[in-house]
Amino acid sequence: MTSMSANAGPLPERVDRAAQERIAAGTYQTVVFGVAHGDKSVVVTFGKLDNDRAPDGNTVYEIGSVTKTFTATLLARAVLSGRMTLDTPAAQLLPDFKIPSRGGKEITLSELGTHHSGLPRMPSNFLPRDAANPYADYDAAKLKAFLAGYELPRDPGAACSRLSRAGCVGPLCGEWSQGGGERCRFRWHIETDAGRRRSCEH
Repeated sequence: MTSMSANAGPLPERVDRAAQERIAAGTYQTVVFGVAHGDKSVVVTFGKLDNDRAPDGNTVYEIGSVTKTFTATLLARAVLSGRMTLDTPAAQLLPDFKIPSRGGKEITLSELGTHHSGLPRMPSNFLPRDAANPYADYDAAKLKAFLAGYELPRDPGAACSRLSRAGCVGPLCGEWSQGGGERCRFRWHIETDAGRRRSCEH
């Protein structure tokens, strides 16, 4: 995969123009596009980083809710490899956590992955110190405390309810896989699926 600055040609004109307008207006400091066509791919960048260098395909961004898709991809891989099933209770993987249950029904990995766990969108103890980076101080201890005291309003699997990142899927998987291990597996599996071969970094 190669990198190039804006105006190199692979982007549609309207996309190129929109990116440049947003950089000029200060809406975004940098914008990076990955363009794939057949077996060829290129990274197109706009703007400058704090060190006055252009971003590239290795620049790290906070991607918010897109992490749900990646977490689900890791879950699918684990199921296909036989390491677990969609019916595996989350509590079985996290013996140190008290995972809520209701009516004798435990929350399964399938219910976490499809937003049918019965957990709320946001935990009640989610009180960020910095609104610009709200998840920075929400750690495993806070998640553990919230889950221990939460009562499900309905049985797991009964209805869909959109969960946030703090609402369990990512943090629970992260705790189960020892934190850095999840990041490592994420980078290896997702990037190799996209045709990239690079070492895993912690």
